[in-house]
Amino acid sequence: MYNVKAAAGTIALVQDEHELIVEYLDVPFVGMVDGAIEVVGESMLPTLCPGARAAVKKLEDKTLLNWGEVYYVIDANYEGYVKRLYPGSDDTFITLKSDNPNAGLYPPIARKWEHIVAIFKVKADITKH
Repeated sequence: MYNVKAAAGTIALVQDEHELIVEYLDVPFVGMVDGAIEVVGESMLPTLCPGARAAVKKLEDKTLLNWGEVYYVIDANYEGYVKRLYPGSDDTFITLKSDNPNAGLYPPIARKWEHIVAIFKVKADITKH
């Protein structure tokens, strides 16, 4: 546990290591999670609203995915993306897609597998009502 002042979902440099900052959760009905990240932006509307928290669990094997489901992906630039994942143009790529119907503002993103640092399964949406 480190005293880092950063928003949940930020990838911070802590003791020379990149660390994902998450909020602690105690929600047994969701199952095992590593914590919650904040959803930033409108790319996943209407599925996930800006400011909502997404409960995430890191995949031990980042290649074992359920295509079409929502994941939090961290790339080699230590940028995080909440997106639906699909196969890429060949087996060296994956495609990250937004749910927002305005595809012109949120086009699909292609990433090479070798540029993916970590993948977390989004297990639940925790939205304030």
